[in-house]
Amino acid sequence: MNKNNLKIFIMFLLISIGFIYGDWERINDSFFKNIGIIHDFSKAGCAIQAATDSGVFWSGDSGKTWKMMANSPKNVLSLDDNTIAGTRDSGIYDRMGDQWSKKGSIEISPINAIIDIWGNYIIGTNSGLYHRYYNKDSKNKFGLDYYKINSLSSKIIKYLTVGIHPIEEIGSINNVYVGSDSGFFMAQIYVYYDSPLAGSANWQSRNNGLTNLKIRAVAAPEFEYVLLAGIILIGTEDGVFISVDTGLTWKAFNEGLGDERKNITALEYTDCSFLYAATYSNGQTTIWRRPLTDITSVTTIPKNIHSQVSNLEFNVSNNILKYKLSKTSDVEIRIYDLKGKVVYNTRFYNQMQGEYLFSLMQRGINAGVYILELKAVGNKIQKPINIIRR
Repeated sequence: MNKNNLKIFIMFLLISIGFIYGDWERINDSFFKNIGIIHDFSKAGCAIQAATDSGVFWSGDSGKTWKMMANSPKNVLSLDDNTIAGTRDSGIYDRMGDQWSKKGSIEISPINAIIDIWGNYIIGTNSGLYHRYYNKDSKNKFGLDYYKINSLSSKIIKYLTVGIHPIEEIGSINNVYVGSDSGFFMAQIYVYYDSPLAGSANWQSRNNGLTNLKIRAVAAPEFEYVLLAGIILIGTEDGVFISVDTGLTWKAFNEGLGDERKNITALEYTDCSFLYAATYSNGQTTIWRRPLTDITSVTTIPKNIHSQVSNLEFNVSNNILKYKLSKTSDVEIRIYDLKGKVVYNTRFYNQMQGEYLFSLMQRGINAGVYILELKAVGNKIQKPINIIRR
């Protein structure tokens, strides 16, 4: 497992199991004073990018200093990670090195939001949601057609995908999250490169706990871990809210923002465990940062933990791991501390089908919260555990 990914996994996992948050803090109040509104953020590893009417700005030091990206297009409203920009009136741009080039003709504008899934663009506009795909029979000289997703016609502000899992060579299932002027929506969508979206009618409105339905920003991790796929942050006209269950329930996440919470214009996370927010009021933009390492204490981790995937099941109770194999398999057990360090690792070869017990009270493991990882029969399960020593 990549060490940085594990660190991020742990940080977001702590949120999902009830750790107390730190506060948002102002950073770099002066740089954007005359730049105007930050319409969107995007991440590039540990770096953060900002979309503005003046162009795309970049920071590689956690928001302390910024510079404009060379040859950036103007009037940028939306960014997708490191290379795609959507503009107010000149279409979509793609970045290679220091060069930005236009992608196709201007079919739709403004492009309020954009994501790239396996070469497909999903685009949010003032007139709804569109899918841009390759059509070999297209009359468009670029071979690209736009298909409107009529089942969701709200004005789209921000949206992104979480947990992209390939199913076959030409397709993938994606959780697509949409923020609009009428609330938050999500759908599982099957994407093909050369055909319109399938499953686009299955949009679900998820606004329980929100005090304002005008969504101005959305941010969520895009990791390989199914466990993290439900964690979402949104910015509304009444502040930032967090959900750990794909939007089924929401709670406020505004500590430190004060009245500025009502003026959110952009949200993003980076691969170095920072969350960023932008606000705009009285003609001035402010950038806020919230390190997840500010998490300081635990509320509750269940005493009894149960988890099951295909062919593999385990329970943790009273410092004992009980797991059940559906067939003969090698078994690997790892325990990580909350900094991502492996504190215990063991492997059993060719264990027969059946149930097994394993004590978590191993030498060198003190009482506290850890991440337990079990690999067997082609599956991997990761769960937080609380080891208690009496």
